[in-house]
Amino acid sequence: FPLAVKDAELRFEKRGRGGRDAWTRGMAGQVMETMQWATPGGRLAERMCAMVAISRLVPVHGGLDLTDWRFRCLGLPVPGWAAPRVRASERPEAGRYRFEISIGIPWGRAPVLRAIADGFITAHATLCQAADDLDKAVKQKAKGHPVARRLMTIPGVGPVNALSFIALVEDPNRFSRTSDIGAFLGLTPKRHQSGEVDWSGRVSKCGDGAMRGLLFEAASCLIRQVKRFSPLKSWAVRLAGRRGFRKAAVATARKIAVLMLTLWKTEADYQWTKEAAA
Repeated sequence: FPLAVKDAELRFEKRGRGGRDAWTRGMAGQVMETMQWATPGGRLAERMCAMVAISRLVPVHGGLDLTDWRFRCLGLPVPGWAAPRVRASERPEAGRYRFEISIGIPWGRAPVLRAIADGFITAHATLCQAADDLDKAVKQKAKGHPVARRLMTIPGVGPVNALSFIALVEDPNRFSRTSDIGAFLGLTPKRHQSGEVDWSGRVSKCGDGAMRGLLFEAASCLIRQVKRFSPLKSWAVRLAGRRGFRKAAVATARKIAVLMLTLWKTEADYQWTKEAAA
């Protein structure tokens, strides 16, 4: 957390990620991301870069106090004399909840720890800036590529998915049928046939694993995060209700890959009210 600043605006943005809550906090011009989850002991754990804070929620006067703070850095417990001094509370105020937090860092007792922390903070800021620059470059490249712009009209498909798919396939005419892209990416089930034996197993996982993972993320985003309904999302949500999320996400990933190749070959944009033939 940044140090408490009087009258500073504090903004929160929450999203789900793998069963945990990912928070983006903006305070006094500083932005940071943290991850929260509940521990088996009923405490609240929050990861901030290499630091994990574990606290206990205590109801007090209609609000909450976060007490019993313990810290771990890189998986190792932080000694009490070097741990931050934290006080946090959440109180109802005029029909809304007000979150207040104050942090004291005992740098005076540990100058060596301060030097180490300064190095980590500088490295972290440099890496964050490099990541932001790379992200902007990828978005700029996708916006300037006509095929990538067309593929990004599919819900759940972003710049990284579109550019990676274009780089992997290269020539869409190498596939006589668009449905062949599913087997090319290892998103079709294994088939075992011998005599009277004929059964289908799990997906083959052949081909490029990174592209398969990106398509799975796109399918997960479509099912869980995309708010606007389309025939593709309706089909995926119904399948998730019948077969479970993971199987539905894999099937949706294959369908997205087929749809991406179809739009590439037909040079058409995705129609939200009527899907392209896939």
